[in-house]
Amino acid sequence: MHLSIIEQLRLKNARLKAIDETAPQKNNRNHMNPHTNDELAKLKEYAKILFTRDRLTMEQVSVKTGVHANTVSHWVAEGGWKKLQRNFVITREEQMANMLDELIQLNASIREKPEGKQFADSKESVIRNKLIQNIKDLEGDASLSQTVDVCKALSNFVNRIDHEKAVEMVNWMDEYIKTFL
Repeated sequence: MHLSIIEQLRLKNARLKAIDETAPQKNNRNHMNPHTNDELAKLKEYAKILFTRDRLTMEQVSVKTGVHANTVSHWVAEGGWKKLQRNFVITREEQMANMLDELIQLNASIREKPEGKQFADSKESVIRNKLIQNIKDLEGDASLSQTVDVCKALSNFVNRIDHEKAVEMVNWMDEYIKTFL
């Protein structure tokens, strides 16, 4: 069964609420799991980055985060991290830097032409115009993944304060995200 990102957030929020309701109020640590829920969530996010972006093995992630290898394995399977690792997309900032570098190199090669011929030929002109347009587009539009990341963070924040409002908000976020698809 494939769940949308928003559905995954709903499930996660419901699980977090259930954990919060059953956890001891003074200290939610136990002998099996020495981490608080917040610590574990942060470790899971860090583990996800190490596995998907940095391409560490599950064992390496386990060592680096101090989380048991079985837990890391569960996270990888539950979150579909292997697919994310295969489909990891270059970040917006990295893409922007690459395009700016290309534009700088193109302009430098035009300036290196002999005196009186320091202008773009038709191919260079087309490339430059496309690069400039792509840079403008990238500067102006937040990518879908960034929007989803902000929605996740905001829903997690609101969930800690008011679970019912978070559920309502997730429904609105789901509708908003669908407008990008």
